[in-house]
Amino acid sequence: MTDDLKDGEVLFREGASPDLEVILNEGMRDAVTKQGERCHYLGELRERVLRVLDLRQAKSQKIYPEILDAIKDPRASHVYIHHAVPVKLGSRYEKPARQRGLNVTYVWDQTFKGSLGIVVASDDAVDVENIAVEEPGE
Repeated sequence: MTDDLKDGEVLFREGASPDLEVILNEGMRDAVTKQGERCHYLGELRERVLRVLDLRQAKSQKIYPEILDAIKDPRASHVYIHHAVPVKLGSRYEKPARQRGLNVTYVWDQTFKGSLGIVVASDDAVDVENIAVEEPGE
């Protein structure tokens, strides 16, 4: 039956409205395409990210004011810390986040790709173009 469909045509389920069918198809497509994004941003969507530190930065002794500023941002709701970041170092960001009432989660998942150590995120989409904290001279 699907062999008769031409490119761009959608097969509708009997009794389903065309709008519902489109929404379902888009939702299933996004579930797959956004999973790679979530694997990179410690379980979060890129559109919700305010600031990130890579693992090297998160494991350093330096405290990054950019992350503290992101935690103070009224849009911030969650801080994700990679499990590879020692608790002693992660707590430098965990404590101020909890004082502001943000959720803090130490995350570990074998599907995570990339080298992010800390992600400060919002519950909603935000328009932040440059989320990476740059080292001076980079």
